[in-house]
Amino acid sequence: MIDKITALYARFSRDEKQDGIESVSIANQRHLLQEYADNNGYTNCRFYTDDGYTGTNFDRPDFQRMLEDAENGLIGTIIVKDMSRFGRNYILVGQYVELILPEYGVRVIGIDDNYDSNRNDNDLFAFENILNEMYTADISKKVTMVKRAKAENGGRLKTHPIYGYKTVKGTIDDWEIDEEAAEVVRLIFDMYVNKNMSTLKISRYLRSQKIETSHVHFGYSCQNEAEPYKWSVCTIRRMLSYQEYCGDTINGKTKTINYKTKERCIIPKKEWKIFKDTHPAIISRELFEKAQKKLQNPTQTFSPRKHFYDTLFHKKCICSECGKRMRMNFRTDSKEVYFQCYDRYVYNNCKSHNIRESYLRKMFSIQLKKLHNELISDEKQILKKIGILELSDIQTELNSKIKRIEEIQKLIKALFESKYNGEVTENDFKILSKKYFDKREEIQKSVNLLTAEVNKRSKKIKGTIETINYVKNLSENEMTTPTQELCDKLIEKIIIGEFCGFGEINFGKQQVDIYLYDIGKIGDIVDVAYKTYEERVKAVLPEVIKSGKFSVKKICEAVGIEQHILRDGLKREGLTFKDFKKID
Repeated sequence: MIDKITALYARFSRDEKQDGIESVSIANQRHLLQEYADNNGYTNCRFYTDDGYTGTNFDRPDFQRMLEDAENGLIGTIIVKDMSRFGRNYILVGQYVELILPEYGVRVIGIDDNYDSNRNDNDLFAFENILNEMYTADISKKVTMVKRAKAENGGRLKTHPIYGYKTVKGTIDDWEIDEEAAEVVRLIFDMYVNKNMSTLKISRYLRSQKIETSHVHFGYSCQNEAEPYKWSVCTIRRMLSYQEYCGDTINGKTKTINYKTKERCIIPKKEWKIFKDTHPAIISRELFEKAQKKLQNPTQTFSPRKHFYDTLFHKKCICSECGKRMRMNFRTDSKEVYFQCYDRYVYNNCKSHNIRESYLRKMFSIQLKKLHNELISDEKQILKKIGILELSDIQTELNSKIKRIEEIQKLIKALFESKYNGEVTENDFKILSKKYFDKREEIQKSVNLLTAEVNKRSKKIKGTIETINYVKNLSENEMTTPTQELCDKLIEKIIIGEFCGFGEINFGKQQVDIYLYDIGKIGDIVDVAYKTYEERVKAVLPEVIKSGKFSVKKICEAVGIEQHILRDGLKREGLTFKDFKKID
């Protein structure tokens, strides 16, 4: 028997804080939820808390974590103060509470609403959800009216200053110049207008000088060493368009279309609210106007693409060095598509990662055939490598632990009966009961983890089996000349390593890790690693010798490489065909 989690969920938004509603604060909710759980016999309680998140947004960290635990079969009951804590969109709340969560066997309780999903007398539930959403709409309307009035009167709506400014100490809206950042702003405008540098050249210069980006300047963390200096063209262009650098406040550039989705739309420039000279200027108006004129009439023009990209791997290739999607291009001399690392091409920051479309097609065909052949010859071994066969082992272990918990429950029951009958002393009872309860808790934690793993693997298995069967049923022609449909269905991503040179002699040396949906990297399932020419010849030599005398022609046919290519490849490894005759 699994002791499922009782999820105590609390949520508190900034709007409610501004509205002075303290009764739904996180501390009050936690106290109420724990008290209700204790008084009603709910055990194994776990808090899930989202502080500062609106009820219209269901993409809350702990809410999503709670849903994941429910999906994995770990949660039995969810308790909230009232259903508005769960959410304020009546349609989505209804879907979660009445459709999704019941499928996972989860009961939902709203304390103040007297709501219980296990009861049939929840007739007012839909109306209460509509009232919750009306409350959110009312709050949104009030906030919008306050912001609109502030914007009309010249108040600043930005939550924090733009790069180049900082908030005056002791104030909220007043800006003053941040000299360190302002120097970079002046440099950007000077290079763009006076030195006639493109935004790309400016970004390259800032990177080369190791000038920290605005993101880093405002205190945001970075994932790698190069990231603090990765100025982008988009950032430069955006900064060049900020009229605030002239000392003006600009309100009403965008507006929220819908308070539920938070989607925003851009307002035409003629409708902006502009208030001049509200803070110190970093650049002159004359310099700013020159920059705007150049932004509207760029000197560099881009002609429409003259070639149709004949590729099967659009948006699939990723650079192994920087982890970014590779740029697709067209080689005019050979009329062939190739992929290139964007950071290498634009900023020269990465190593040479590029690969031809024809090379990719050939590699995909070879790897797919190897996987297909292995599935036909030994499918069980492939399933084992993927991890599907482990599921039965995990389930067996889970059943064993559940059985052990039931045995401990019987021992605990017998112990209480022995104490009641006076067969054990009070001291012995305390020692034994603590031992049993501690052991049960230890095993229960393991059961929860195993249950989550079983549910997780069970969901994945369906897609994995479908992909395996699809690959097994492919014909020789489909694998030799893959189609767009086949690639879209199978390929999740392709990790491309450092360039190793063109030509058949280099074929296979470059890292090309092809990942299939629901299966993972082909190279983790079957051996697709690069083989030296010596290894290739040695692999076919026994079969060639069996068929008769030593024959170079037969070796080349068995390896599948033309004689001059194989000879040159062996030569680079310091070998000749005669060296293999000695082995014979």
